Amino acid sequence: MAMPTLTVRLKPTSDRRLKDTAEAQNTTQGELARRAIDAYLDGVDIAAAIDEQRRAMEAQIGTLEARLIERFEKHLIALANAFQAINITVDQAGKTIGGHVNSLPPDAALQAA
Repeated sequence: MAMPTLTVRLKPTSDRRLKDTAEAQNTTQGELARRAIDAYLDGVDIAAAIDEQRRAMEAQIGTLEARLIERFEKHLIALANAFQAINITVDQAGKTIGGHVNSLPPDAALQAA
């Protein structure tokens, strides 16, 4: 099967660099250009795979973040419920002058901990 033909116009400076590099590597300009295009296309494939992995990781992070927020909210609610049971009276200096603890539901303290 014949390989397709690709015609590329290069700037004069790029053409000189390609000629010099081909001579230094003892190969043709066409072979060097073909390898460069192959490497570029491989890079495009790798970039697409990396982008796909990044998107998957962002989705996982979003899921974990939502779960952590939900757990944190539940924890804050449990703490608020536990503190609702504590009644302290203080004077203007901030010294405790009285107070009591209302009875908590049996598992409220455990939920708050």
